[in-house]
Amino acid sequence: MGTVPKQKLGLAPLGVCPFFALLIVFILLDIFFLKGFTIFGTRPDFTFIFVIFVGLSQGFLYGSGIGFAGGLIKDIFVNVYLGPGAFSLTLTGFLAGILGKRLFYQNILIQVLIVFIATLFRLSLTNMLLNIIHLSPHAGREIISAAFFNALLAPPIFLLLGVAFKK
Repeated sequence: MGTVPKQKLGLAPLGVCPFFALLIVFILLDIFFLKGFTIFGTRPDFTFIFVIFVGLSQGFLYGSGIGFAGGLIKDIFVNVYLGPGAFSLTLTGFLAGILGKRLFYQNILIQVLIVFIATLFRLSLTNMLLNIIHLSPHAGREIISAAFFNALLAPPIFLLLGVAFKK
């Protein structure tokens, strides 16, 4: 009936369960353990970086699926409104999956650039969606500092996840 998708760059074909389990770990880390940790008015978003890693390494189906699940869970526990976070993480995971086919994402500079640009995209999209319902949680300065913060954290996180999911 259908074709079997090609395996991505040396990562073991594990199914969605290990990715979902790690997603829960990153969400718990974001919501409960790093709640008060901020630098320049922002804090790291490990769930977001994980969604980008999954999209780049596993493709757009996994990226958008993990992005939707992560965004929905974070919307339920953190946000007032259900949907903007899920939509923006789904779209980010999808676009990372598309880029993963075209870029050599193991390069540190590429990782930093992808996460920086993706953070700007996601937070701007979330702001736009929240402005429709008359909320605006992020100032422009916070978006830039979050982009730098996430971009600096991406290479070590990508390295650890790449080692964890190697064959």
